[in-house]
Amino acid sequence: MGLHAWNVLAMGWLDAVRAGVGNLLLVDELLAASPPLAVFIAGWWAIYPVERRLREAMLMRRFDEGLHVPALPTRRAFVVQAARHHVLFAAVPVALILGWAETVLRLAESAVLADEGVRAASPGLPPAPGWAGALPAWAVRPEFVAPAQGVLQLAGVVVVIALLPLALRWLWDTVPLAAGELRDRLERVLRSNGVRVRGLLVWRTDGTMLNGAVVGFLGPARYVLLTDALLESLPADEVEAVMAHEVGHVRQRHAPWLAAAFLGSATVAGAGASAAGRVLGLDPANGWPAIGVVMVSLAVGLAVFGFVSRRFEWQADAFAARHLSASTHPPPAEAAGTISHEAARAMASALGRVAMLNGSEPERFSWRHGSIGLRRRRLRALIGAPLDRMHIDAVASHIKIGVAFQTLAAVAMIVAETVRFAG
Repeated sequence: MGLHAWNVLAMGWLDAVRAGVGNLLLVDELLAASPPLAVFIAGWWAIYPVERRLREAMLMRRFDEGLHVPALPTRRAFVVQAARHHVLFAAVPVALILGWAETVLRLAESAVLADEGVRAASPGLPPAPGWAGALPAWAVRPEFVAPAQGVLQLAGVVVVIALLPLALRWLWDTVPLAAGELRDRLERVLRSNGVRVRGLLVWRTDGTMLNGAVVGFLGPARYVLLTDALLESLPADEVEAVMAHEVGHVRQRHAPWLAAAFLGSATVAGAGASAAGRVLGLDPANGWPAIGVVMVSLAVGLAVFGFVSRRFEWQADAFAARHLSASTHPPPAEAAGTISHEAARAMASALGRVAMLNGSEPERFSWRHGSIGLRRRRLRALIGAPLDRMHIDAVASHIKIGVAFQTLAAVAMIVAETVRFAG
C-alpha cells in the first residue's frame, strides 16, 4: 500500500493509466487500483494452506465443546470470502462515490461550455451538449456551477453512506437471525434503548470470526450483524452484552463524531502544513510539498481518530454494563441505581471470550479499540458506579465538544482558503 501510494502521489501512476486507456468513467481508477488488489488476492491464495491447517487443528476442540463444525472451504471459496469481507466493503462505496463525483464534474464542465461569457473568452471551445444549451443563462455561469457541483458531490457521498448497509446485506454472506428466544431477547435490547433497525442478521464466516456490529445511520437502512461463531460460542447473556455494546455506539452517535474527528483534524493539520510551507517559500499545491501536506493530514487525522475511537469503545462497554444493570442483571436493593457486579462481569467475560477464541493476546494494543485487558479492567472498576454519572460519559462529552470546535475551525480554514484562492 505504501508503494502504491508513492506511485500515485509521486510518480503519476493514475495519469499514466489515463494516458493509455483514456479518462473513462471509473475504468481508469479501477485499473490504477488493481496492483494492490492483486497483491491482496495473491496473499489470501498463498496463505490458504496455513489457514486450512489452523482450522483442522481446531476441529477436535469444536467436537469436544459440541459446537457446529463447518465444512472447510476450498481455496477458491476462501479467497472469494476474504475479498467479499475485506475488499468489497470499502471498494463498492468508494467506486460509487468516485463515479458520482466524476459524473457531476463532467456535467458541470458541459454546463459551463454553454455559457456565452466563457465562449467569448475562449472561442475555440468544443460545442456544448444539447441539454446544456437548454438550461437558463444563470444556471450555466461558472459562479453558480462551481458551488452547485460541490453540493451535488456532497449529496452523493451522503446518499452512498446512508444506503451502504442495504448493499452490505448482499456484499457479505448474511442471513436473517431465526426467530426464537435469543432473537426476542436482542429485540428487547433494541426496543428498550429506542434503536430502530431494518433487521438482525447472522454474518456467516464458517466459524472463523467472532464479532458484532451495527451498520447504518438511518433506522430503515440499519442492520445488526452478529457472526455465526459469536452466536454459537457465547452464552445468551454475553451475546446480549455484545448487542448492548453495539447499541451504545448508535445511541451515543459515535460514527458521525468519529468521522468529524478524523476529517476535522486532518483538515486543520493540512491547512497548518500548507501555511507552514508558504512561510518557508514552498508551493504546497505541487510536488513534494503537496505530498508532505497529505502525509501530515493523514498522520494527524489517524492519530486523533484512534484516540477518540478507543474512548468511544470504553463508553460503549460502559453502556452495555448500564443496560444489563437496569434489565437482566440488576444490583441488590441496597445498591440500586449502580452498575452491578454481574453486569460488568458479563461484558468483561464476553470481551475475554472473544479475545481467546479469536486467538488474540488480551494485552495486545489495538489502534481502534485499545487492549481487551484494559477494557476488562475498566469494566471491573465500574462496579458500584452510579448509572447516570459514569466518568467515561463526561470524558466522551468533552471529546465531542472538542471535535465540534475543531470542525468549526476546519470549516473556517476551508472558507478562508477558498476566499484567498478566489482573490
